[in-house]
Amino acid sequence: MKILETNIRHFGKFHQTSFAFGDHINILYGKNGAGKSTLHTFLRSMLFGMERKKGRAAHSDEYSRYMPWISSGDYGGSLRLSQEGRVCQFTRNFLVDPKNLEIFDETRNKPVPADADFVSQMRNGLTEVTYDNTVSIGQLRGETSPAMADALKNYISNLHNAGSGNVDVAAAIAALTMQKKQLSAQLVPVDQKAYDALSAEIQRLNQQLLAHTAEGQSLKLREQLQLLQTGLEEKRADYRILSDRVQAWKQRLEDNGVESVEQLQQVEAVADRSYSAYFRYKGAYRFTRHPLMRGLLLLLAIGMFAASFFTIFLTNANFSNDSYLPVPFLILLCVLFFAAGRLLLSLRRHGWLWNQAREQLRNLFSVYLGTREIRPGNYDRLKNRLNDSISMIDRVKSSQTLCAELESSIRSLQEEENRILRMLEGLSRADWTNEQNQEQLQNALNRQEVLKAQQRKNNEISLEIEAVKTAISTIRSIAEDYHISFVPRLNKSCSDILSSLTQGAYDYMAVDDNLNLYIRSEKRNLPLHALSRGTVEQVYLALRLALVDCFWPDQSVPLFLDDSFALYDDERLEQALLWLEQNYKGQIFLFTCHNREEKLLNMHNIDHVFIKIY
Repeated sequence: MKILETNIRHFGKFHQTSFAFGDHINILYGKNGAGKSTLHTFLRSMLFGMERKKGRAAHSDEYSRYMPWISSGDYGGSLRLSQEGRVCQFTRNFLVDPKNLEIFDETRNKPVPADADFVSQMRNGLTEVTYDNTVSIGQLRGETSPAMADALKNYISNLHNAGSGNVDVAAAIAALTMQKKQLSAQLVPVDQKAYDALSAEIQRLNQQLLAHTAEGQSLKLREQLQLLQTGLEEKRADYRILSDRVQAWKQRLEDNGVESVEQLQQVEAVADRSYSAYFRYKGAYRFTRHPLMRGLLLLLAIGMFAASFFTIFLTNANFSNDSYLPVPFLILLCVLFFAAGRLLLSLRRHGWLWNQAREQLRNLFSVYLGTREIRPGNYDRLKNRLNDSISMIDRVKSSQTLCAELESSIRSLQEEENRILRMLEGLSRADWTNEQNQEQLQNALNRQEVLKAQQRKNNEISLEIEAVKTAISTIRSIAEDYHISFVPRLNKSCSDILSSLTQGAYDYMAVDDNLNLYIRSEKRNLPLHALSRGTVEQVYLALRLALVDCFWPDQSVPLFLDDSFALYDDERLEQALLWLEQNYKGQIFLFTCHNREEKLLNMHNIDHVFIKIY
């Protein structure tokens, strides 16, 4: 499973914010309070939904804590996942339902029902218990919960269905035993002699009806009609689903004031021009607003007037009179005054253009982002908002095309249905005997279908009973072999990881079925409280990574490290990062408020994606 990107509509401090992630190591850097834990909680909530507590606890639960800071009537976002080449988008609105989930299959370009099996498949079998106790590690929260021990036991008991781990062993056996009793009570014996006699009667009636061509044609037409009506209902259902999706998208665009791609492109063009003019003419505006500049403008105006006066005067004056200033000097003075005036008027015009660009940007940010503040971040958000709307319009158009194709197909099927119905209405029965035989045949077929249905049900019940017996036997057998077959493997994996993380300082680590830990160093057994807090964090990290290897031995799941290395010194941190880069197959999301991780990765030339959270 890979998390490709996420779009946070409204969640905590985030509003209309998107993040794209790399295939392996992702550094999510931000200062304290930047929103790292908010983003981490959002990713978890998009995968599993949120729990809303009742009573007094509801005022401080996670649902209330991450309510949007800006009231918008929306609380949620979307998450794009990739699993075995299939890309789906999870969309949730926690205001509608904390567990609400809509799924759009981008690979097949259609919405799909959010049934539990499909969601589990897209999450690669990851459950809330295994998520909290394996791949999600926070600062000073490396310990696993008691629920993880039960999940591990259940996983071992269901080893053939790797990664399920959702069934309590004792409760499962009790439930399966009760299910077997209930299934046995549903078995209804079928009289084989009565069934054989009924089959013979049906055969006789069919032979009599073969001579009646009209009735034979009627039977064929009814079969065609049944198949056609089944296909028609399926297409109508697909059309309703797709049409509802298109209406939801169009409503969302309408709520955002979006009418067309051309409108968005025009808005984008205006934003680009205004943003460019804002920074290009900002200096000219400040220059013309200075008091000295205003005085200079006044002085130049007087100078231009004087220059004009002298020019007019000189036109009618006697150039040979020695009492006047030299003509070239006056002409040069006029030219200089006019040039300076033109320059200042140009600066004045640039200041006006800057002020106009500022007001246009403020108006655009106010309409599309809800803020009038001009800064690069808001400009990028506006561009992303416009691009998202254009993408949604494209999806609406493509879906409308599919709807039109479905409508055309439905009309064709309806026309064929009407044609068959007219043909059936035009057919007359061959004679009264044929009518009676057909009625008898239908009754016989109905009785036979009842008996067949009961036989099928008995066979299905018998298969289910055998499956339940096999499941009970398998669960008991695997549970009994737990210590013999699985614990050594888990202990070896923990020991290998811990030895690598500590560079051989601690070479053995044992785990019992309740996930109690035992550490050995230099052939001495040590309790956890005798170790430093940094070493204890390494121990718990080794346990969680070993559990990930047990639950997903041949697959990959994302690993979330939320300030998990706060107590690590530089040497421990370097060793942990090197181990993760070389051995962990899935994505890694490393939330941090320090620069150490980034520097170490760069020092070792390790490819990674750096995301700064503001």
